[in-house]
Amino acid sequence: MGLIVQATTITGNIIEGARWELKTLYPMQEGQLLSLTFPTNDESVINYLNRIKAVDCVVDKPNENEYGVSVSCVIKRIRHMIDTQTGSIESMALATPGTRLAELIMVYLIDPKKCDPKFVKTIRS
Repeated sequence: MGLIVQATTITGNIIEGARWELKTLYPMQEGQLLSLTFPTNDESVINYLNRIKAVDCVVDKPNENEYGVSVSCVIKRIRHMIDTQTGSIESMALATPGTRLAELIMVYLIDPKKCDPKFVKTIRS
């Protein structure tokens, strides 16, 4: 029994590579806020976020060698999946970024090649 957190876009499409399996079953409910933290040392995204000071995307420095970017998401849907053969259950929480900026930052941190080229250019300039 476990909990899977799957990130989706604001329009409801699954973000490839944005899926995490939690070892413990954390109680979640629809509408709950969730912060996803992505470790990074990408100076361009760190400088961009420090410059615009967005509430949904916060830069943190958990240790001296690495930065982390916390992206705020909202739990939009929870699905419980039951395997009828084994009787085991898995739960999936669909997490959606609160703003378009949060969505773009998340996609950029997961895989910049899949991000909007205009946004990549904005961050890196």
